[in-house]
Amino acid sequence: MNFIYVLVLQACLVGKPCLPSAQFDRYDNHYDCAMAGYTQSRLLHKLIAKDQDKNMPLAVKFWCAKYPISDI
Repeated sequence: MNFIYVLVLQACLVGKPCLPSAQFDRYDNHYDCAMAGYTQSRLLHKLIAKDQDKNMPLAVKFWCAKYPISDI
């Protein structure tokens, strides 16, 4: 069975509820999905953190959800 990986990101400000997770692009393998996750996490961190107190901890987590191609 063939699979695809969907990049999912979520941002959390420490002490506040996390933002809803968001799905991004699809990838043919886990490696490409993970590498994109690091890149997108950095961009999201910069986007959110630029408008926040620089001392407010922001956590951006991501995962690569694995789906059989037949389910897409």
